[in-house]
Amino acid sequence: MKSAVNLSKSGLFLERIKEGGVLFDGAIGTQLYERGIFLNQCFEQVSVTQPRLVKQVHRDYFDAGAEVLTTNTFGANAKKLAQHGLESRWQEINRASVKLAREVAGKTGFIAGSVGPSGVTLDELSRPQGRKAMQALADQIEVLVEAGVDLICLETFSVLQELEMMIERTKALNIPIVALYTFQMNGRGAEGQSPIVVGQRLIEAGADVIG
Repeated sequence: MKSAVNLSKSGLFLERIKEGGVLFDGAIGTQLYERGIFLNQCFEQVSVTQPRLVKQVHRDYFDAGAEVLTTNTFGANAKKLAQHGLESRWQEINRASVKLAREVAGKTGFIAGSVGPSGVTLDELSRPQGRKAMQALADQIEVLVEAGVDLICLETFSVLQELEMMIERTKALNIPIVALYTFQMNGRGAEGQSPIVVGQRLIEAGADVIG
């Protein structure tokens, strides 16, 4: 697939973050749940089945002052969608989600393509199931970029090596990267890493923003 990065908005985002804080929106799934979508449903599919609902969530965040809207695509990779029998519709769901966010953000807001972890463990990363999962995430990121997001937001990864791999794969697409790592209750990484070590590794991997 040929990437089609929105260079002007992507570059503008990188310049904007140098000026100071940039306000992102909040959780999409939480808002969909509060608006009647049950936990046993696929939140990402709602972008196709109830687009007005997803668009209203974006609108509420944007009207509240959010400068960056994240797409409703946290688990919209083929591996995760297979749990709902939707693995063949992953491209459709990702593209529809980007379109909804863009319609709300217009020319002034930024669109972040949301990508969550695959769910594989550290031990599985080097095995066939791990390689397949990494490819599913990479494919999703490429479609999000093609669909016109301004940046990629890799969210709540707990396997540091997986997050590093996705940063490196995304970097090749020349688009800003926000990388968010999830720490354990003791404040350390899954393998005992300190926040400073995690932060350094994410920056070295190529992330533009870390959290």
